[in-house]
Amino acid sequence: MLIPYGYFKNKWALNLQKGDLLQTIDESEIIIRVIEKSIVPINSSIAQSLSLLIYNKPIEKVFDAMFRNWKYDIQKKNVILIVYERTEKEQD
Repeated sequence: MLIPYGYFKNKWALNLQKGDLLQTIDESEIIIRVIEKSIVPINSSIAQSLSLLIYNKPIEKVFDAMFRNWKYDIQKKNVILIVYERTEKEQD
């Protein structure tokens, strides 16, 4: 996934490390394990390729949607790429 970050929004993602577990906000039963994290320049062929691969849309369109959602406090030159695997939440 590609996510925007800023001074406050998603700043926690900058500190992610391999093996960290996160609960998604989309589905409460889904836990993801970080496989890799990288900072990707938005105006790069890598960002364009990843955006087409992940979202089937050019990075400009994806980033415009991110900017509309997050507004003021996002970095406009980079996004964070998080490679993850989904795991089911353990039952108590």
